[in-house]
Amino acid sequence: MKPQLKKIRYKHKLVATLLQGKEKVLDIGYAKHPNPFLNNAHGIDIQDLGKPANFIETKIANLNTDKIPYPNKFFDGITACGLIEHLENPQDFLRECNRVLKIGGKLVLTTPNILGYMNVLGELLNRPDGDKGAHFQEYSQRVLKRILRRNGFSNVQVRGMFFRLNKRFWFKTKNCWLSPQLLAMGTKAKNPETKIMYGDGTIISD
Repeated sequence: MKPQLKKIRYKHKLVATLLQGKEKVLDIGYAKHPNPFLNNAHGIDIQDLGKPANFIETKIANLNTDKIPYPNKFFDGITACGLIEHLENPQDFLRECNRVLKIGGKLVLTTPNILGYMNVLGELLNRPDGDKGAHFQEYSQRVLKRILRRNGFSNVQVRGMFFRLNKRFWFKTKNCWLSPQLLAMGTKAKNPETKIMYGDGTIISD
């Protein structure tokens, strides 16, 4: 098996383990690499590449413009691997995840680590940005914790997944500084609060 596919398989197995015991699970952005370790999952994606055998159903949605096409408090767990960095408004996305999760439901997402050692080294050496324009924003451990908590999630944890020496050699690690990707998870504790802070310090809440 190619090293890249091994990393994807490891990530899928880790995510499925974290969602073990959750009866209704939604995999957002599943189409390119469906998670084979999820049982009876639902899937949504911007494109339709067919329904994986282990999925109950799949739907098409563009989460830059659409809401998650499920009712409130429908799922026990949600996974979104390599998705949030592609979204224009991640706050809206997290509020939608909160909406369709039951209280106590778990969100697990993965995303590139803007403060991983390779990115930091690239900044210090002024290397060209390797992104082809697909990512609106990349995140650090601190920012992921902040936006998850602001959108109604508690018990928030962020960890690394693997350390990559090159395209062929990698090993598992939870260290965020060594890992080019982060895994973040949180439990729905409450509905999110919308707050707007103006320059004079005034805060308006919904």
